[in-house]
Amino acid sequence: MVKNFYQPSSNKFNKGFTLLELMIVIGLIVALAMMTLPYSMDFYRSRTLEEETRSLSSILDRARSNAISGRMDSNWGVYFENDNSYIIFKGERYEDRNLDFDQHFSIPSGMEVDTDIIEVVFERHTGNVKIFKE
Repeated sequence: MVKNFYQPSSNKFNKGFTLLELMIVIGLIVALAMMTLPYSMDFYRSRTLEEETRSLSSILDRARSNAISGRMDSNWGVYFENDNSYIIFKGERYEDRNLDFDQHFSIPSGMEVDTDIIEVVFERHTGNVKIFKE
């Protein structure tokens, strides 16, 4: 009698996967996940940097817009604090500002602004820029 090897056996124990097959598949999935992890982390960091760049640009635009429109008949500026936050302020300089108009913005953890610029002031009506460094 010749047995046909291409037909499934009717043995009830040959249905499903073996533990070894499952371990191999799980190992392959883990290996693929580990290979893509560095790329996904780089993608996340670059997206966060892009978002923060847009946010800072928007903050500077808001201060400049306030100055050009003559809002409160004053200069407006942005101050970069050491604790990685920005402040939009009303006044000629940060030290002389009106505290009632301060708007605080924080930078996400893990990011920092590395610059010697501490203050950017936009002149009333013209929007001309004065930059103050440390």
